[in-house]
Amino acid sequence: MRLLVDSLFLIRPTLLLPVWTLLFWGTTLHRPNAWGMVGFPRAFWLALVSYSLLMGAIYVVNQIFDVETDRINQKLFLLSDGYLSLRHAWMEAILLVGVSLMLGWSLGTAYRWLWVFSLVLGVLYSVPPFVWKGRPFLDLLSNAVGYGGINVLVGWVSLHPWQPGLIPRTLPLVSAVGAVFLLTTIPDIPGDRAAGKQSTGVWLGARKTALLATVMLWLTVLFAARYGDLWVLSVAALSLPLFVAAVVEGGDRWVKLAYRAAGGLFGIATALRFPIFLLLGGLTFLALRLYYQRRFGLTYPSLRGR
Repeated sequence: MRLLVDSLFLIRPTLLLPVWTLLFWGTTLHRPNAWGMVGFPRAFWLALVSYSLLMGAIYVVNQIFDVETDRINQKLFLLSDGYLSLRHAWMEAILLVGVSLMLGWSLGTAYRWLWVFSLVLGVLYSVPPFVWKGRPFLDLLSNAVGYGGINVLVGWVSLHPWQPGLIPRTLPLVSAVGAVFLLTTIPDIPGDRAAGKQSTGVWLGARKTALLATVMLWLTVLFAARYGDLWVLSVAALSLPLFVAAVVEGGDRWVKLAYRAAGGLFGIATALRFPIFLLLGGLTFLALRLYYQRRFGLTYPSLRGR
């Protein structure tokens, strides 16, 4: 039983929360000001499970190739501390990919193409010799396009046919995800530099990275206004002063405050639009708390954020 539970949490449910968030938002891509979905069709939940399994596999592969740095940084203990073997992790990742494809096959051609793009992007992000997560701007591209673009489109095609003009409509979320991602790289700059990673944060430095994040959030405001997306526009506009403060004041304190506030506001907006997400998020949070407390004696995740 312990092996099964450890295997479940190896897929990092914490990182599945933003996946689910953007899947929900994708369902209203052509109705950006709608208050959520009408009903909860089976196809959406099938897409959510299938895509979650795929992303879980990608997160497992990422940990496989980060096992040494995770051991040094004393985090993600399941592989780095030997609770699960690398062989087990590879077998789990392969199984997850297979089950994900099997479950999602009936969702249509558009979903299958997006599924393939996500898998390829996940491989490019983690697997040598590519390792986009350690290359300037490719790490940004992977996260912004992967979460803000492909992830959102998966939500749409789970309920609707593919339509011309869908991709430009993801631009508000692509730029928003990119902006937040850039700020999250800043506290990691010392560790990334010591590990020899040339992330965007390392390559630009903290101040320029914060400036680029602020520019991308400003673009979010412009894109959201262009497509009449009042939800994204409101979240971005409310977050923008803190991003500016992160540039002007500098330091991890303002940087963390900015990306936590942006994430918190987006979470509140998601709960307002799709109340069932609050239930999903709450159950996931409680499960994580219980698991990490009993397994490792840790209080994780924390409401104080990263």
